[in-house]
Amino acid sequence: CSSGRSNIAINPASTEAMDREIRSLSSKNGGTPTAAALEKAGEDLDRAGGSGVIVLVSDGESNCDRDPCEVARSLVADGTDITVNTIGFRISDSGRDELQCIADATGGTYVDVTDSSELQDQFKARAVADLTATVSAPRSVSVRPGSANTTAINVSVANQSPTGGPVASN
Repeated sequence: CSSGRSNIAINPASTEAMDREIRSLSSKNGGTPTAAALEKAGEDLDRAGGSGVIVLVSDGESNCDRDPCEVARSLVADGTDITVNTIGFRISDSGRDELQCIADATGGTYVDVTDSSELQDQFKARAVADLTATVSAPRSVSVRPGSANTTAINVSVANQSPTGGPVASN
């Protein structure tokens, strides 16, 4: 029930690298330390001074000492800029509820998968944060050269994250 390895960078575009890294992981005691892993990821993000998207894949519910959903809520409440996209791989109903709660607490997404091909596709889809910006402005503005009249032009921009969560802008 330790947090395991951290700082594992997996390139979702490389099937071979992703497969190799995932296959190198092993459980020492069969525990699922989701809460400890989330806490460690939050510490790593805070130490790096940034924000991050975590893709959490699990085939079972946490069976160690703490509730991972409470840890996710605590990270957000403490100001950690973290989004956890969760993937349940052939998971039980209680494991699904746990992963859904983690995703909801951090503005992430949840999806069920049943085979390795679907897991790879969903991992790729959730590993990179996207941002959609919609700009609204008039198609054209008529201005007469030499005219003292000025015309205000209204331009609005709406940002949307893939999870529907708030988007910070400068």
